[in-house]
Amino acid sequence: MIGVEVISRFLRDNSTGKYIITLKAPDTLPILKFATNPRTRQLVNEALSKNCQDENTPRFLEVLKLRHECATLLGYQSHGHYMCETKMVETPEKAEEFLLELLEVYRPKCLEELDLLLDMKRKDFVDSAANAKNEDDSKLDPWDVSYYTQLYKSKYAGVDEAALREFFPL
Repeated sequence: MIGVEVISRFLRDNSTGKYIITLKAPDTLPILKFATNPRTRQLVNEALSKNCQDENTPRFLEVLKLRHECATLLGYQSHGHYMCETKMVETPEKAEEFLLELLEVYRPKCLEELDLLLDMKRKDFVDSAANAKNEDDSKLDPWDVSYYTQLYKSKYAGVDEAALREFFPL
């Protein structure tokens, strides 16, 4: 459940009674972590993923183009080759090989932890209104991960994020 202190920060639309939030982290993170309604988390997650997409995609593509152009002007095959040359990894191929090795080592633990979160979602699903709406409990959606991770920390690891915030004020 989202704390009263978080909700009290939001403006309320008088005509609909709904809260108005920004897409800034102080507004969105508590919703993704604590909102019990999956649809609310989904809407926030989707809004975040599309935030400034139309403005930033052309800029991002231009940056990639300019990086490649600079690298080739300096005699490198790619920007990746330019960046890796002075690093311990030396080449993009070695960097990719290293990342694939990490993936191979950590994938089983990652899948195990995602299964644990999915089990929590399924148990939650049985007792929730989502069940009555025929929502899907067979997969862990992106907007579920923060919520069930927080729930796991609270329930099984005894971590109370609200209590921790007292010791780490922003």
